[in-house]
Amino acid sequence: MNREIGILTFHYADNHGAVLQAYALRRVINSFLGCHADLINYVPKGYNYPVSPEHADSQKKKREKFERFLLEYCGVNTPMIHSVEGNSKDVYVVGSDQIWNLDIWEAAADCEYFLPHLSSKAKRIAYSASIGMEPEEIDEELFRQYLPWFDKISLREENCVERVSRLSGQKCHVTLDPSLLLTGEDYEPLMEKPDRAQEPYLLYFWYDLGDGGLGSVETVNTLARKYNVTIKHSFLSESSLARRMLVRDGGSMIQEGIGEFLWYVKNAMAVVTNSFHGAVFSILFERPLYLYYPQIRKCRQENLVRLLHLQDRVIEGYVSGDRLTLQTDYKPVFHRLDRERRKSLAYLREAIRGAERE
Repeated sequence: MNREIGILTFHYADNHGAVLQAYALRRVINSFLGCHADLINYVPKGYNYPVSPEHADSQKKKREKFERFLLEYCGVNTPMIHSVEGNSKDVYVVGSDQIWNLDIWEAAADCEYFLPHLSSKAKRIAYSASIGMEPEEIDEELFRQYLPWFDKISLREENCVERVSRLSGQKCHVTLDPSLLLTGEDYEPLMEKPDRAQEPYLLYFWYDLGDGGLGSVETVNTLARKYNVTIKHSFLSESSLARRMLVRDGGSMIQEGIGEFLWYVKNAMAVVTNSFHGAVFSILFERPLYLYYPQIRKCRQENLVRLLHLQDRVIEGYVSGDRLTLQTDYKPVFHRLDRERRKSLAYLREAIRGAERE
């Protein structure tokens, strides 16, 4: 008889990385013998998807693409709920993404990712939970209230392990983001070639241009000139920002679906990003990567770089053309990644097995 596993995460967000880590966690748990995992269709009460008159059509199409992906590949076909209660699952797993970053409204809403409304007998696991802040910023009272209910806790970033261990009363571990538990080949069947795909191109996948973005713009432009390619980017299609700042504007991909996102990363000549999952999929697809740290909340990227020894892929400000190259040796990176993947898979498997309902 299968153990029923419920996963609580940010699956509902129109964010490529958030949905892909949810997909990966469900797929991995379902690969374990005797386990059947489903995403709990929890959405915070009052959550609204972005809607603006000038981008309404593209936002609607993106929402439809994400909904199709969640239904077809993630099995999300149950009604939306606003609270997780009772004890209907054998094990509840929360993770990963920034589910315990209380600066994010979705995480702070009713503190639902701490599973406060479950029965006291419910089995709880936090897998690769991300706090997304420095240890001294943690709400110790809240963490001390809820974390002791968890049977097992692992975090995605190392910087908060010591404090969370103290607040939870158990030894916490560091595990890989679920998206890294799969290989690049595992994601290839999900890919969809965009209707207006143009090659060759650089992928400039960036959140918040004000966050140190001006130096990265110059780097991207230098790369585009050097290799005579266009720049596919994550700015809104209707915005004139890209036309003003990029020397070869190849158009936006931010409103594309999951399959198109994967295609754009896989087929990029190089990727320039400050996104954690932008870096993750560049690595999995062995794309030349130029990673910028965000000015704040950069522990996610720092931990990934430290874990896989990617310091040579981190840049700051503008980088001149003679320092830019498409040569990348991923062999040592994948050696470390394979080792960490085995450790994380073993941890997750044993955590579920050890938390079986009595």
